[in-house]
Amino acid sequence: MPEPPDDEVYDLIGAIDAGISAAENEELPPELREISRGMADNLSANLRDQTN
Repeated sequence: MPEPPDDEVYDLIGAIDAGISAAENEELPPELREISRGMADNLSANLRDQTN
């Protein structure tokens, strides 16, 4: 049986969700939305690396 994920994995998931939410928020300036999208992409790559 696999080990349950540690707190860092949950923190990454929460940060990815925040980045996606900000990237989709049309009330934010396009520059901030782009930064948020990049943050979510980078964090999801980090999560993928940690769970492989």
